Amino acid sequence: MSHLAAFDALPAAQREAWSRLATVNAYSGAVHPLVHLHPRTGRRTLFVHLGQTGAVARWPSAPALPAPPLEAMDPAVAPSAAFGHRLLRRRSLRRLARQLEALLSSAPHRALHTYRQHDLL
Repeated sequence: MSHLAAFDALPAAQREAWSRLATVNAYSGAVHPLVHLHPRTGRRTLFVHLGQTGAVARWPSAPALPAPPLEAMDPAVAPSAAFGHRLLRRRSLRRLARQLEALLSSAPHRALHTYRQHDLL
């Protein structure tokens, strides 16, 4: 699955908007930026598991208070209204999930893998 290519395929306004989103794991509460910097290439890439996303928080484009950048989020730092973070409402969350699923399941961006013992992806 080429999440690098998938992110690059988005219109510029959508790349900017999605770069200000962080997913909240439905089971652990861990917060992860939707868009990460790839450690080897330095390119932005999508990082998401739709089946475990319980909520999505939006970081403001101009935060009211200094907040940690999404690329350097400390797991102990959670979204906070004090920093201008807002959870997406149900309708927006569903729309985002549909957009992500359509993008990542399209032929240029999907990968199929038959798992074998000891595989690690």
